[in-house]
Amino acid sequence: MKLNRILVVAISLCLQTSVFAGTPERAEIDEIFADYDSTRSPGCSMAVYRDGQTTYARGYGMANLEYGIANGPNTVFRIGSTSKQFTAMAIALLAEQGKLSLDDDIHKFFPGMPDYGEPVTVRHLIHHTSGLRDYLELAWLADWREDYSVDEALQLITRQRELNFPPGTDHLYSNAGYFLLSQIVQNVTNQTLHEWADENMFQPLGMSNTHFHDDHTHIVKNRADGYGPSDDGGFQISMTTLDMVGDGGVYTTVEDLLKWDRNFYDNRLGKGGPKLIELVQTPGRLKNGDSLDYAFGLYIGEYAGTREISHGGAFVGFRAGLNRYPDHHLSIAVLCNYAYASPTRLAQRVANLYLDSTAEGEDPLQRRSEIVAVSVEELKRVTGEYLDPDSFMLRSIVVSDDSLFYDRGGENRTKLDPLGNDHYVMADVPMLVSVRFEPSGETPQAMIVEQQGEKPLRLETFERAAPGGEELLAYVGSYYSDELDYVQILRIDGDVIVADRRAGEESLQPLQRDTFITDDGVVLMFERNAMEEVIAYRLQAGRVRNLKFVRQ
Repeated sequence: MKLNRILVVAISLCLQTSVFAGTPERAEIDEIFADYDSTRSPGCSMAVYRDGQTTYARGYGMANLEYGIANGPNTVFRIGSTSKQFTAMAIALLAEQGKLSLDDDIHKFFPGMPDYGEPVTVRHLIHHTSGLRDYLELAWLADWREDYSVDEALQLITRQRELNFPPGTDHLYSNAGYFLLSQIVQNVTNQTLHEWADENMFQPLGMSNTHFHDDHTHIVKNRADGYGPSDDGGFQISMTTLDMVGDGGVYTTVEDLLKWDRNFYDNRLGKGGPKLIELVQTPGRLKNGDSLDYAFGLYIGEYAGTREISHGGAFVGFRAGLNRYPDHHLSIAVLCNYAYASPTRLAQRVANLYLDSTAEGEDPLQRRSEIVAVSVEELKRVTGEYLDPDSFMLRSIVVSDDSLFYDRGGENRTKLDPLGNDHYVMADVPMLVSVRFEPSGETPQAMIVEQQGEKPLRLETFERAAPGGEELLAYVGSYYSDELDYVQILRIDGDVIVADRRAGEESLQPLQRDTFITDDGVVLMFERNAMEEVIAYRLQAGRVRNLKFVRQ
């Protein structure tokens, strides 16, 4: 969605700006954020850090639409999962102090956790290799309202008797791991992560407007409100009352993030020196020796032919990104209070202005990322349904309003911008995600989805099953998950199976025999006994795998 651009004098009067001399790129940067440069919409705050100094910082759009307060460099934003690097740094500091080991079994801190057959370690939590199911998805699957407590979230995680995979054998992003890291800090220090990080990280660096927000009633000076799109084409407030931190929860400003960024070049935390920084920027490894691109709450990758260290964040009405290019001592921070903003891509577009003039040779990634014009006929050629034969993940590619969309089910879809040769990039996500169709130029047989920090996904075209009415009756009934303590009722409505949910009924569409998918992309794989009676199903939902429901 493009925001209305109101090019009037009032904008320059109400927007807070910090401009430094010798910054010829500022007009070009402003053009990148032009869609957010309005007194009638939420927007972003942005800062460029170069050689340890802020060369340009500015706010675009409004921090609060009700009172007409503009975004500026000192506006405080929730930064979602960009918070994870702060949590991981706290763990690294405690390891440096000898108060814990990265190879400690988490049973040391959570004796009530189930026995998974082999240890889940602190290091597994940091690198998302623990196999722990994501508690946010578990709460959603259990039909919880978004008002559950920290203790209830802990109990939910502890109730999971199975992992998504054996520890250390795979990498799957899980907020449960980083939430548990916050509880480990409290266990070891007898202080909350909010208290300990303020005393040992934020105060020493002079980050006076940064904190872990573990009390939703806490008043925050200069805080932006988060916004999402409303049904009438405008905006609506999108906030949360959840008090969990560690996986997210940091509030900060682009001014404070300069101080955090500086510390990666001249570490002042803990014992000081480069050893701590080397540790937090070292990617993890799987048991088989494969290296990940995920370190301590940081993705270690490459952009425009140079190293990029980054992490995006997305929660309720906020989006965030902090991208560092250490070979050029350049960083871009983009914090937004609109759920449709894409800070990581905005930051990379700003970085292009600097990397073009500093990097040697041609920039192949920038050239590849140029959007091209594609006919509607070409777009329609790649439409259809694509299925991962292993996880049964289903995605649809559809054309709407002469644009191509990546559809996850329900109303969850993302526009795809064409790069040419059946290659596309997602337009409204907080990190770079590309989609390629194979073979190029022919009727596609597969779709390859590549996302920063994740293994490429290969989804193939397939033919759906079509069970008749009598066959559908075999699946009707009540199913119970003791890991969620939740009963799911399946019934027939017309010629489809529906699941009754708090937000309304969800239809189950057949994929293959005994395999169905819901409107939200959740896959149910039914199990039968020797008499061919349906007795259970296992649920697959992205960051939750093989969750069992037994027929009552």
